[in-house]
Amino acid sequence: MSDGAAAWRALLGLAAGPLILMAATALLIPHVDAYWRLLRETSPASPYYAETTVHYAGSPEVVVFGSSVANRDVDERILSRALDAEVINLGVPGIHAAGSAMWVPDIVALAPSLAVLVVGPSALARDEVVWLERWQPGVAWECFGPAGLAADPEPHLEGLVGWLHPLQRHREGFYKRALLGRPNTKHPRDKPTIPPNHMALQLEGVAGQLAGRTMDGTGPNVRAVHAMQRRFDAAGVRFLIAHAPTHPGLGFDVAVAPTVEVLTQLEEAGVDVLRARALGRYPPRVFADPLHLDHDGQRQFTEALAAAIQARLGAR
Repeated sequence: MSDGAAAWRALLGLAAGPLILMAATALLIPHVDAYWRLLRETSPASPYYAETTVHYAGSPEVVVFGSSVANRDVDERILSRALDAEVINLGVPGIHAAGSAMWVPDIVALAPSLAVLVVGPSALARDEVVWLERWQPGVAWECFGPAGLAADPEPHLEGLVGWLHPLQRHREGFYKRALLGRPNTKHPRDKPTIPPNHMALQLEGVAGQLAGRTMDGTGPNVRAVHAMQRRFDAAGVRFLIAHAPTHPGLGFDVAVAPTVEVLTQLEEAGVDVLRARALGRYPPRVFADPLHLDHDGQRQFTEALAAAIQARLGAR
């Protein structure tokens, strides 16, 4: 045996133990309830908490997902009562449509009758893509394609490692939980309304951010919606997109119109959309911040969403 072959054999022998240990723990962890109970003590705004919701879900009839507008503005308890159905909410603040698409394999595995993607003003932007911890290889390929994966491989490689092993995927959640020293049970929908003077400043800042996004019906986020539609159709799951409200102070042309244009293109391609106008009008007083509703607004929006779902499902 040559020196080179011997060196490779020795290296493989050293790597075999850790690799076997990693594979064994990756297979074992999904069956350890204490692991999932500890992970559920992370923030209800985190992707880790959403993953525990999937783990403990059972057989929900309706799944709501999306970014912070799903997490905060849709109260699954109110929606469940209004629809007389089991509803879970997998909203994760900070993600865009491509990030929401990473949850579709989990949703399909739960076999609901309906999945509702709630979108805000940046969810379908061409140049903004965040998926936060949850990464799925097939979905990433559909959303980004080979050119997109090659253009920015680092986050996808990190996502791949997290997909392969839950400890890698959940490490930051456990780290924050350890720093906090206690369960983080405060839900983002309970955040207080910001004062009027701060609201004016935030409206100005958010409007500037929204004005800088590109909404032309292309890019990973729009491809993600088409990927969702294909996967849900194949699984026999009804798919709806709901357009969440934004503070009137942001202006229709800046906050609403660009998303409406992209949603119109998606409708023409066969995606079922619940337009903002079908989900009610919301005055400034029911907003906790420029992009999210307070408790009264959450109740109104969730009830309007339930009524729109019933009307849409009854029409088919």
